[in-house]
Amino acid sequence: MHITATFSRALLLALSLLLAIPYCPAQHGSVVWHTKVQGSIVESPVIHQGLVFVGSLDSTLCAYQLNSGKVVWKVSVGGSIRTTPVIANQKLFLNVDDGKLYCLDPQNGNLLWLFASFNGYIGDGSIDFADYHASSPIIHQQTIYFGSGNQFYAVDAETGSLKWWFKADGPIHTKPALDGNRVYFGSFGGYVYALDANTGNKLWEFKTTGHSYFPKGEVTGNPVVRSGKVIVGARDYHLYALDAQAGFCHWLKQFPKGWALPITVTDSMLLVGTSDDRLLLALAPESGTEIWRMNTGFNIFGACAIEKNTGYVGTLAGKLISFDCKTGKALWTFETEARKAHHDEFLTETDAYRADIGTILKSSSDVLRMYKELGGVFSTPALHAGKLVISCYDGSIYCLQL
Repeated sequence: MHITATFSRALLLALSLLLAIPYCPAQHGSVVWHTKVQGSIVESPVIHQGLVFVGSLDSTLCAYQLNSGKVVWKVSVGGSIRTTPVIANQKLFLNVDDGKLYCLDPQNGNLLWLFASFNGYIGDGSIDFADYHASSPIIHQQTIYFGSGNQFYAVDAETGSLKWWFKADGPIHTKPALDGNRVYFGSFGGYVYALDANTGNKLWEFKTTGHSYFPKGEVTGNPVVRSGKVIVGARDYHLYALDAQAGFCHWLKQFPKGWALPITVTDSMLLVGTSDDRLLLALAPESGTEIWRMNTGFNIFGACAIEKNTGYVGTLAGKLISFDCKTGKALWTFETEARKAHHDEFLTETDAYRADIGTILKSSSDVLRMYKELGGVFSTPALHAGKLVISCYDGSIYCLQL
């Protein structure tokens, strides 16, 4: 007998009332497909023309069909991939730990051109175990902007020829932000720079205050521009709002336990993820005033994906949280298969560390092993046509139907 979906829900609700059983609607975020690669993934998937592009630390970039997860092509590059590619004008641009910028055809992965930085390095480009992301490129008016080593580059998107370069105080692992004719980025020397996007001339620089644990105040958060301010997080436990024109600080927000690095800009607020504070905060960009906060249970290193008034953010404990952007209320959660299998080996029911965690995590490599075994999400989810794609540190990629 055919029963409509509306009638079915009404019938279930009626039965639940009669039997005193709570009615639960169908769970959001059902898995459309799930695949896994050999290397760990720290960067975000990109969706373009029906394909999903994901790079991993095993130096492999893969393209999958969005609807099925079928591999369309994959290529190997000369170093770990700790950046998110950018796609424009039928070209894919990828900054790799071998000190090279790759330009590929997104349809087949063929190499179109290669740009080698002046001080390229081979192998793992991370500074320490807590340095996961490198400088993801951005494109504007046929120019690619990115950092490699302590150099910042502007490269012609058509030919791969160098337009200009700038030497910073320390390695550049932030994704730049561009506003008008100015480009902004941060360095491990603890500086935020504003350059003329056309010439590379320095317009201003700002030095962070530093912290007892991180005296340089390394700038590892990706800057965003909002309301005439460059907002960026650093390792000195501060979130800075700098004047985009002059570089002075309008306001700063200090965090008691750790870093506030990933920032997402919405129409009316900033969504800021934190590490050891384990919070997602909504702040007013004009003043830094807190609008709401949500306890996410564990550290956040990726920005949020936003669709209308719903946000999605991942944690290093292998959980994806869907939330209401206006109130910060959690709507539903998704757990990775790795988290389901290994959660109790490290965490309590509320994602707090177990009482004996000191005997389990004895080194930084043990911490990374925990993130891997939990399927931690370092990345920003990708949204398209009712599907959400997330990439995980254990090499898993999930496509969820919203």
